[in-house]
Amino acid sequence: FVFSSSVAACELPPRGTALTEQSPPDGHHIYARTKRAGEAMLREYAPRMHPVIVRFAALFSDWCEYPPLFMFLSTWLSPSWNRSLLGGRGESAIPYLHVRDVVAALRLVIEKRSGDLAPGEVLIASPDGCTSHRELFEEATRDFEGEPRDPILMPRSLCRPGMWARALFGRLTGEMPFERPW
Repeated sequence: FVFSSSVAACELPPRGTALTEQSPPDGHHIYARTKRAGEAMLREYAPRMHPVIVRFAALFSDWCEYPPLFMFLSTWLSPSWNRSLLGGRGESAIPYLHVRDVVAALRLVIEKRSGDLAPGEVLIASPDGCTSHRELFEEATRDFEGEPRDPILMPRSLCRPGMWARALFGRLTGEMPFERPW
């Protein structure tokens, strides 16, 4: 049995380090907690069903179904007032994985003999490293506009009040923004 988990099940690693197969599923947001619960259930039944846990990076396809990535690109490539804004220094990063690579990864897992993988073993299906939001912004605007657009870096101290203000405005207008203070 192959359980599809996520690297998002884990807390973000400290700067300069990376998640490994030994990283615990210790994230605190609801998605992380549901993945942690699924992994725990599988470990409980491991002796009977020989499960393998695969933690995937953020999945996307040629149609860009990953909502945060879709919203980033939709905003950056639009005429919107906030099309050039990036939070902080733009160094926040996410590992992305194309769905065709998921198929290749799952084939490798399935082709492994059951004796090669321990019951409940955790595997990570992710590229080495991440793509920062600034790198993604520059590549997207280069591809769309012919040259990269300079981002406007929003100081971290202004991000939280800005998100609260946008959420309040969204409640008033009935159009909530994708990014919100949770």
